[in-house]
Amino acid sequence: MLLELQPQLKGREIPINYQYELSATIYKILAKADTGYAKWLHDNGFMSENKRFKLFSFSRLIVPRYGIDKERQRLIIHSDFIRWHITFLPERSTQQFIQGVFNDQRIEISDHVSGVSFAIREVQVMPLLKYAPVMEFETMSPVCVSRRNEWGKADYLSPEDSDYASGLLIGLLARYRA
Repeated sequence: MLLELQPQLKGREIPINYQYELSATIYKILAKADTGYAKWLHDNGFMSENKRFKLFSFSRLIVPRYGIDKERQRLIIHSDFIRWHITFLPERSTQQFIQGVFNDQRIEISDHVSGVSFAIREVQVMPLLKYAPVMEFETMSPVCVSRRNEWGKADYLSPEDSDYASGLLIGLLARYRA
């Protein structure tokens, strides 16, 4: 789904690294409508081979006009409207529920330094993808691929790493199985 957000009067600055705040916002909105579903999604998600997946994803904020305060690590929003894509795996009935949950909401994206309050002005459910034999995709948010090292810790791979493509495929297949 595509959300169109309108910054409200309070503040116009958010952290440059705002991904955690966006994820927390999704959980807060879902919890207002269905605490059980939000808790299940947060605590459990979908399982495959002892891996847990939330099966929702979101884009970066699409801000047409902005500035950056490098010293304070702030993104300064100059646009009157911004866009944000959120996708959920569940079937269409769940998407309709989620679309209703997001309609006419106000959200806040903030940390301990600054934040912006947004009105959700529009919620669009995107059309289902029409598959073709050959397709090209572009990610709307960063893709994280990792492998476990000898100490059991995650080593995060660069797209140039020779194991990146196979790691990406393994991750996609695990999500498909879940």
